[in-house]
Amino acid sequence: MAVVRTADSQVPDVGDGLWERVRDAVQAESGAATSLWNGRIDYTKEPGNRGEAWDNGTVCFDQALVVQHLQEMYATRGQPATREQWIARRNALKTVAHEFSHLASPDGYTHADRLAGMQKPETRPIEEGVTEAWSQAALDDLADRVLPPDLAAEIKAVRDDRGPHSYPGWEPAARAFANSVGNQTGLEGDEVLRQMAKEPRTTKARAAADLLYDNSELPNLVPAEREEAVRQEIAETIDKGFAELEPLNADQSVNRRAVSKARGAEIGDSASGVVRAAEERHRGGPNQEQQQEETLDLGALPPPNAADRIPTREEPAQQQTPAAQATQQQAVDPRVAFAQQPGSAGPGQQQAGTAQAGQQAVDPRVAFAQQSPAQQQAQLGASTPGETRRTGAAEQDVAALRGVLEDQPSAAGAPRVPQGQAAEGRRPTGQGAAAGRSTEHTPTR
Repeated sequence: MAVVRTADSQVPDVGDGLWERVRDAVQAESGAATSLWNGRIDYTKEPGNRGEAWDNGTVCFDQALVVQHLQEMYATRGQPATREQWIARRNALKTVAHEFSHLASPDGYTHADRLAGMQKPETRPIEEGVTEAWSQAALDDLADRVLPPDLAAEIKAVRDDRGPHSYPGWEPAARAFANSVGNQTGLEGDEVLRQMAKEPRTTKARAAADLLYDNSELPNLVPAEREEAVRQEIAETIDKGFAELEPLNADQSVNRRAVSKARGAEIGDSASGVVRAAEERHRGGPNQEQQQEETLDLGALPPPNAADRIPTREEPAQQQTPAAQATQQQAVDPRVAFAQQPGSAGPGQQQAGTAQAGQQAVDPRVAFAQQSPAQQQAQLGASTPGETRRTGAAEQDVAALRGVLEDQPSAAGAPRVPQGQAAEGRRPTGQGAAAGRSTEHTPTR
């Protein structure tokens, strides 16, 4: 059952359930799963505090700046009112939306969770900045949900008249940051604010980081085991940028709104920079390894047979012991040896790379046997008269070798794959408030 205003609240009901309707509208518009409001509404006690949202779920509103304007709006409905009166009423409604936005929460989030977040002062700029920016942006839609059509129309008519926006050092930064993220992701800035507004203060930056990550090349580049670390790296950059804005809201020696707007854009650029750097880091890693692996056609040559192996004809540098000779006689799968050669970006580059690196030469008869008949004939025809005897011997060796290769079973029963063809199944390459409450202040004009 939905919570309603408690009978012991200091603030009376307005408009036959306005407080409950705003609570529900904020939850619906933001997409939050629930609200932590406990049903109590009291008056603020500190001058300048338009509204407060406490850790236990109580909300408070300034009697003169908020409650009386809304009471008057309903009491004088249908009577003429000045533009200034409607601006004051609009901002009163905005304050109510702002405080209920603080309490909009995901499923399973508790008052204790909220208090733990509120005890981290570095999160206040992003919490208050985003909450104020979203409340301003969503107010027309909220008015349509909670007010009679005639009152909603009057509220929306003064949208472009600047009222007392709260948090001049933080709200413009949140708006500029949301626009920056929107430009990079193809979303509207208001949608970015909505995605952040429904999250607690400790995960607002993560909501924006996820938007940046999901709308970049990173999902196709980053291994699953690295994904969380990259997302968190983006979020930490955002959190750090907003935390550094903490002193700006109280600094009246500068144009806070202008400075805040510029800083918000810079935070967006920094987050984008982390995304681009992560793309560059991961673009060459796993993909290049995959491409290299798929280039090596391990099915192109048959596995060795120790009985029919042709040893490399190489003069030993020194007399070897029988044990050493036995070790040297062990068969090496030529496919594996070929794949392990340096510079193995491709079959053509492997042979040249091996020769240049001074590695052990591949038996020329093996290489000759792998050539097409036309290539073999051309090579034999190019022999000089003095090489006739050696050529004839080579032809006999090749014939014997061809018989061995044709009779040799494939490795592990796998089908032989001609060079240049991909093995079946191979993947293709490419791819200032007291702890315990949130307060809203009327800025010094």
